[in-house]
Amino acid sequence: MDGDTLRNWLRSEVAAVLKRNLTPPPLVIWCDPQRAWRELLRAAAEGGAFELWCDEAHELVLRERLLAAPVAPRVVWLPVARDGITYLKVLELQAELVWTESLISALARFGVELPRDQEAELRDLLPAHALE
Repeated sequence: MDGDTLRNWLRSEVAAVLKRNLTPPPLVIWCDPQRAWRELLRAAAEGGAFELWCDEAHELVLRERLLAAPVAPRVVWLPVARDGITYLKVLELQAELVWTESLISALARFGVELPRDQEAELRDLLPAHALE
């Protein structure tokens, strides 16, 4: 990993999956019911680091778009929990990775220690601070 920023760490996490030489190319479904990851993913994908689909399209529209698009390594962000996936269920089952990790958990893996007793009050502030 070059640099010790959360953005570079996130790029490394995504690249570890998307750079696998698989047929079909790897797909990452990023489940984010708290909507904490969207802007962080956008920042990490800057400069073409990876292909990211993170619009607010309905799952049915998104499924049709995915089926019509050329197959390529990509991350598809969904504002739902894994058990809330509906029209993309078949693609979820085929995905190389379904990300369900919370931002708090990922920050801990990155090396940011948050006091357990303060997690609830920090939860809403974390996405903005992590983006910085």
